[in-house]
Amino acid sequence: MATAKNAGSKTELRTGWHTPARSCPVHASPLELVFDETDYSGWVHATAVFDHDDNRVQWHCAACVGSWTESYFLTPKGPDVEGVADRLRLRCPTCGSLRVSHACVPECCEDHECLDCGGSYDARAEVVSPGTEKPRVSPLPTHVILETGEDPSVRSGFIRDFRRCPKEGSPLELVFLSASSDPACDDRLLLAWRCDTCERSWTEPHFRHLRHTFVPTAVAAVSCPLCRGTSLASVGVDGVHARCRDCDAALLIHLAPRR
Repeated sequence: MATAKNAGSKTELRTGWHTPARSCPVHASPLELVFDETDYSGWVHATAVFDHDDNRVQWHCAACVGSWTESYFLTPKGPDVEGVADRLRLRCPTCGSLRVSHACVPECCEDHECLDCGGSYDARAEVVSPGTEKPRVSPLPTHVILETGEDPSVRSGFIRDFRRCPKEGSPLELVFLSASSDPACDDRLLLAWRCDTCERSWTEPHFRHLRHTFVPTAVAAVSCPLCRGTSLASVGVDGVHARCRDCDAALLIHLAPRR
């Protein structure tokens, strides 16, 4: 029988139905059919994790602690799933659940809560062994949704009928926009489409659906004491032992009850 559960600010309809027709890409186990029943119209300070209703049909994996969207299985070549299995997961010291999530948005503090028993905890990271800090390079934001009247960095001269101006309805020219105002980052470009009539440009995500393949039910947020990086990965199933992807330090993470 289907049951609705709140996962943070989301509402999931858990059906309890598993089928070998949908198996986890990471663990190869049958997945449970889940419906996202969240009323996103009430969200004011956050954005929905998808932009079309197709992704309300999801397949839950208990080992991943999250759900794969149906769009993943409909895509001929699925996106890279690296990082799903080893993303940071913390086990609740009270009930043993792995659904321990950061308690607020943005991820600005150590406050965590268990989505199953409601326990509140402070997450503390202790350095077991230091690594070697890697040079920080900000990733190119390829999925930025941007509308701008600035002149493009590169104009291709190619005008395509399948990309039309949201304001004028005319075909758009393929251009590239600078991803940063820093002159040292001029080579970091975003693909966009420009209208010569209204002299505005729109990045590619304006015109296509973003296909999110994995929606976690719990997101831990702990920073590395050495480099202050927040890109941490679990080592082992408990998530107590972790490593920092930025400086490669080995960490021990404690969940202490919040007073």
